[in-house]
Amino acid sequence: MNEFTYFPKKERISWILLALFITAGICLPKYLFPEEKINAKINFSKTCIDSAIATVAEEKIPSPEKVRKHNSEFQSQNQDPEFILKQPVKVSDQREKKRFLFDPNKTPDDSIRMIFSRYIAQNLIKYRNKGGHFKDKQDLLRIYGMDTILFRKIEPFIRIQSARINRSNRMEARSFPDPVPEKTNRSIAINDADTTLFKSLPGIGSVFARRIIAFRDALGGFYNVDQVAETYGLPTETFRNIRDRLTIGKQHNRIRVNSASRKDLAAHPYISWKQARAISLYREAHGPFADRRDLRDIKALDSAFFEKIIPYLDFEPVHGMTADSISSSRGGR
Repeated sequence: MNEFTYFPKKERISWILLALFITAGICLPKYLFPEEKINAKINFSKTCIDSAIATVAEEKIPSPEKVRKHNSEFQSQNQDPEFILKQPVKVSDQREKKRFLFDPNKTPDDSIRMIFSRYIAQNLIKYRNKGGHFKDKQDLLRIYGMDTILFRKIEPFIRIQSARINRSNRMEARSFPDPVPEKTNRSIAINDADTTLFKSLPGIGSVFARRIIAFRDALGGFYNVDQVAETYGLPTETFRNIRDRLTIGKQHNRIRVNSASRKDLAAHPYISWKQARAISLYREAHGPFADRRDLRDIKALDSAFFEKIIPYLDFEPVHGMTADSISSSRGGR
């Protein structure tokens, strides 16, 4: 029995030293780094607590009173309320986008990108370019990427210009209605026509006429009459009824792909920000594009994209270079 319970002297010393190290590791930190005692008997007055809460709340987000005061000062300057304020309302959280009063129907694209993230701003701008219109604040929730939390943060800053008119104006409008354009069978040039001409088409009223023109201006003009069918909300049956009466008219505008900035490329309804970035980076890495074949080397662009955007691209060489010099710099293609 003693053979199993007996430890040599060296092993006994090792066990004793190990026990001492463990004890020292547990006890020494308490003596070297004593915990500070908290005085639990400190009394805070109700006034002090309320003042601290009010200060935190005020720094987190502007109160409704401050927003109303800011808006009244804006209106007193006789400025049009459909434009953004020059002096934005300050928000303490620097991680958030800038907050200022804005009209989602009229605020310029650059200011929209200052308010929202890149994805939401791009979706909102494309929605407007296709003729979309916000009648109420809640309509912003239809934009892809917009969630309820973000909407609640920006709701106090949304100002949608109302189209309300008083009762006397309504009576006058009923007594003297606007003349309705006569529906005719003549053809119209879609790149030249105004709202009056579009409203002469069957099934096209003021709303669709404005949307078609807004979409046309964003594109830089139509190159095919079938593009009118892409107008936001336009029923397929309505387009079929008017298609035979549509002609192109004047030539559409083109984008100089070798000199256009990334921002200019992304402003086109057919080009997303991701595609604009891919074109810009490829141009910076390989030099100017000689023709459409160079553009097809970009892996991020698919065939559907080329069919829609190629007619809008101008491959004119940049100043000081010719098409032959560009081809030779790219390996003779």
